[in-house]
Amino acid sequence: MIGGCQTFTLAHAYGRSNYAPPVWRLRYRYGPEFEVEVLANLITAEYKFRQTLQQKEALEKNVRALEKIPGDREEEKQLEEYRKELEAVKRTHSENERNLFAQESMLPPVWYLRKELVEDCINRGGCCARGCVCCKNRAFAHYKKGVGHCTAGCGCCASERGFEHTAEELEKSADQLNSLLVSPNPSYVVKMAEAYFVKPPAPKVETKTVPEVEAKTAPKVNVQKVKVQKKKVRWWNRRV
Repeated sequence: MIGGCQTFTLAHAYGRSNYAPPVWRLRYRYGPEFEVEVLANLITAEYKFRQTLQQKEALEKNVRALEKIPGDREEEKQLEEYRKELEAVKRTHSENERNLFAQESMLPPVWYLRKELVEDCINRGGCCARGCVCCKNRAFAHYKKGVGHCTAGCGCCASERGFEHTAEELEKSADQLNSLLVSPNPSYVVKMAEAYFVKPPAPKVETKTVPEVEAKTAPKVNVQKVKVQKKKVRWWNRRV
């Protein structure tokens, strides 16, 4: 994690064509500069890793469901297709994991359910746009990597839209994400870089003080005034 409450800004002469080659870097305020391509490759690699993980979860669920019920020839054929597809997805997922490790060596990422990423999931039509709370439930999953928001491989999203994406469509969704990140318009890459790599500010701890009202209504200590009486001296007891 890069740490602190600082944010990413555009490097000097960002994207200007009069520089050879043009500058495509983001500057971490009062700190180093990072190539946009490095940030984009890392975010895309993390997305692909989540995508195949969510595909694997959906297929494993389908396989378990068909294995529990006695099926006819058509269901057995469907089960065999799911198993073959699951085997292929596992291989791709393993490859994506190695690629993610290679990209992480360039810059260590941090994943958290940040507000910016929740909004991004809503805008893409993910589970955060509905009441299924799948994204929040992934935080309690048994795996440590791949926890995060919906991808094109999310099984819950496929059930909602009524169909599953093909392998070509899944690859296209990752390419579209990368295109947004390396676009000449830096608004999306800055937003994602801050959500992925900037440490969220620590919550403020409010110190409670005793209100003035309580001070006024506090029980008063009754102080009894003791009246000191002077001793009377009779005239006949006076000493001359």
